[in-house]
Amino acid sequence: ERWVTHAMIANPPSYIHVHLAERLGVPLHMYFSMPWSQTKVLGHPFSSGDIYDNPYWRLLSYRWFDQMQWRGLASTVPQFRREVLKIPRIG
Repeated sequence: ERWVTHAMIANPPSYIHVHLAERLGVPLHMYFSMPWSQTKVLGHPFSSGDIYDNPYWRLLSYRWFDQMQWRGLASTVPQFRREVLKIPRIG
């Protein structure tokens, strides 16, 4: 019997979830034990330090991390989409 995927459940740091869900044409549900969306209460889960005692810096930590993350993945994601998933580039 052939496997049919109806939905995908993913952890935000897996990074490739949205691209796989797009390729499979299924809804994506993301779950994580830490906040992955901007909040004034908590900084980004991968950030730390005294600077994050200020709500402004806690909010900004999400933007900083997203930018650093994209710098590391910017060249590999389009290649993965094109060569492995056979879907168009983004951006």
